[in-house]
Amino acid sequence: MMYATMSYPDNQIKGPYSIEKLSAEVSRFGSRALVVADPVVFDDILPNYLSQLENRIAVEKICFPGKFSEEEVNRLAGSLKVRAVDVLIGFGNRYTLDTVRVIGQKLEKPVIIIPSLACLLREVRRQRKVWGAH
Repeated sequence: MMYATMSYPDNQIKGPYSIEKLSAEVSRFGSRALVVADPVVFDDILPNYLSQLENRIAVEKICFPGKFSEEEVNRLAGSLKVRAVDVLIGFGNRYTLDTVRVIGQKLEKPVIIIPSLACLLREVRRQRKVWGAH
């Protein structure tokens, strides 16, 4: 299988070792990225790829342990308004990815998602639903 970048309907990178090409893809959107990752990715996986990203762009990172909710989206979006980032990267489970997608839409920033294996086993939801705290 060869490496390929597709731009319709979403930008997708597919193929063996495609995550190793992440820094080149991210740098197309700017020089400052924010990585939002679930706790497992944040602790165990992200450190392996962070140095590749940091060689090309400035990177901030946030561990997102929460559930996808309107309150959490508003909290994160509010804190990101003061940060100077060009692109958002969601790395991990579906809650993390959905949250980053909505924040990217609110802030009009490009979003790159990297689903974890557990997320790949389920269809990544195209429709976004926001649940309020009960």
